[in-house]
Amino acid sequence: MKNKYQRARILIIDRELSKGKTVKTQEIRRLISQAGINVSLRQIEKDLEHMKEDLPIGYEAPLSYDTRRKGYFYTDPNFTIQAFGLKSEDIMTLLFYARTLEQYNGFKIFENILKTIEKVIDNSGIAKNTKELVADRTLLQTEKIQMSKGVELIQPILKAILEKQIIEFNYQKFEDSNPSKKLLSPILLKEDKNYWYVIGLVNEKNTPTTFALDRISSLIITNKYFTPPSFDFDNYFKYSFGITVPDTKPIKVILSFSEFQGNYIKALPIHETQKIIKDNKNELRISIQVKPTYEFYSKILGYGSDVIVISPRSIAKEIKQQLQTALKNYK
Repeated sequence: MKNKYQRARILIIDRELSKGKTVKTQEIRRLISQAGINVSLRQIEKDLEHMKEDLPIGYEAPLSYDTRRKGYFYTDPNFTIQAFGLKSEDIMTLLFYARTLEQYNGFKIFENILKTIEKVIDNSGIAKNTKELVADRTLLQTEKIQMSKGVELIQPILKAILEKQIIEFNYQKFEDSNPSKKLLSPILLKEDKNYWYVIGLVNEKNTPTTFALDRISSLIITNKYFTPPSFDFDNYFKYSFGITVPDTKPIKVILSFSEFQGNYIKALPIHETQKIIKDNKNELRISIQVKPTYEFYSKILGYGSDVIVISPRSIAKEIKQQLQTALKNYK
């Protein structure tokens, strides 16, 4: 703001215009003076112009002047700068986002985000019937996320990441009978198939290590600090099909899908490296670059008879063996 009283003056102007009436500059001046702020009519005109600006410091207020009534009014009755200059469509977007976040109900950190959104919406001046309409569960329904063990650790670990603090915890692997103590410089929180993981550096190693939150206990945020490394996690996970990233080079895998399944694969690619090789009435043939892991094989096996591994032969052989093992379970 250009001076310490401008924000206060604009809030008073907005309060009156948000009532849906036409307000004269003389009336605005009187109300501002009642608040103990000396102001000229010229300054009020400048404030009104400032409210209409679309600059980063402006509000894009839908202000108009009624020549007959000789006063200003909002052409959008739902507008208010109390919602930080948000337009009606912006508020609708926030309402939509709030509904989608409800799938994480029970996750403390997401509850805080929802509360923040609700505060903005409550101060937005949006029509009550519009708010109730979007809040109707029959309008939008998302998949219900089952809360896995360890989600209560998301907030403290996120704080440790932001504050660059080393964390200490006990970690219980499925294959080990006793937990082991770990010291980790946390860098990233990642969700995969409704499970949460923290990724960081152990003993200042250069290669990241991944820990599942559901196997962490006795978490402590230490008073030791670390310098975050420059690490490209987008590239790190580029060739993975989940949370596991083996220390190997990616390989090219060619898959042939049935025409029916191919339509879904074209609409929603199975991997970011997906490229279409052949597309006709008989098949959709694609290539992907991947580091094969348990998650990769599970994904391919999930397509059943609608997919054939063309190459490499080693991947096709592994899929065949797993299918044969599964078939034996039904004999």
